[in-house]
Amino acid sequence: MPAEPPLVAPLAPWLTVWPAALALVLALWGAWGLRREVKPDRSLWVLFAFALGVRCLWIPVGAHVFDGHEADYRDLFLGVRELTRGGTLLVPAMQWTAWGLGKLVPWSSALLALALGFGLLSIGAWVGVLSRLAGPRVGLVGGGVLALWGTHAFWSSSAYNVVHPQALGAVGLWALAVLVRGGPARAAGALAGGAAALAVSFRADLVLLAPVGLWWLLAYRPPQWREWLPPILVGSALGAASLGLMLFPGEVPGAGERGLSWLANRGLFAYFAPFSSPLLLTVPAVGLWLGVRRWPQLFLPLVLLVLLVHGVGATFDDYGFRHVLTALPALAAGLGALASVRW
Repeated sequence: MPAEPPLVAPLAPWLTVWPAALALVLALWGAWGLRREVKPDRSLWVLFAFALGVRCLWIPVGAHVFDGHEADYRDLFLGVRELTRGGTLLVPAMQWTAWGLGKLVPWSSALLALALGFGLLSIGAWVGVLSRLAGPRVGLVGGGVLALWGTHAFWSSSAYNVVHPQALGAVGLWALAVLVRGGPARAAGALAGGAAALAVSFRADLVLLAPVGLWWLLAYRPPQWREWLPPILVGSALGAASLGLMLFPGEVPGAGERGLSWLANRGLFAYFAPFSSPLLLTVPAVGLWLGVRRWPQLFLPLVLLVLLVHGVGATFDDYGFRHVLTALPALAAGLGALASVRW
């Protein structure tokens, strides 16, 4: 007997990436409107150079080995693997990014250069967030901590879809910081909504940044809501669509016995190294406490972010460094607050 056709026909690859494509248009429109808000000074360029040196020393590019899903993205880059409808492991947005980059340049090391660029963008965006909402000292120290943090440096040298969405999420939060400080409302809303949707389309974990953005909107209550609210709602809808298309093929990675995973991982802080011991963990904790006392609207959701990321990540049976990367900027902000108060 002939095989029965599947009940649900597999979607074509372009049908799973359309929310990310629209989010990219929305983000680029917003970025163009905020181009005058980007004012890097000499200290930021020095920080970028320092971060670049750290990353080149951490993982020498010439010695990099593509393995696991990195190899899948490299094969897409080289054109020896076909685009698929994707899921949470080979996400559609990252597939198209690797494939498109391969059409522009012939060297697979461009995938590492792309990750390195996103890593620097992540640092710069968080410096911008903290500088606008807490002051340049907190921003510069927080960015310096991220530049030195081994986990951030490692993923900035990886072709896997880890540092890319982190950077996009940070850009979305920077746009919110511009908004609450009186920047162009419509453009800031477009970049915040578009970048957030792109972050989720690159990695589902980044939906954990949504409570932070919502908290800031409710706490700072930026005016001109008729200008910034529609693009943020559009971005939210696109992010939800991307999330649905990623989750549709099957279970979230790590699904199954979440209760058992939580019991095994709840006390696992090794992924927050070097602050993995209870004694050293008190250092950024004190910084976050000082930040809450001095800038409560900014730091309270960052404390929530650390707890939320660890709590959700601990329910995965594949809990690892890539899951806690979303929380590390909050700990870096705590160290920035601690240093600022000391100064």
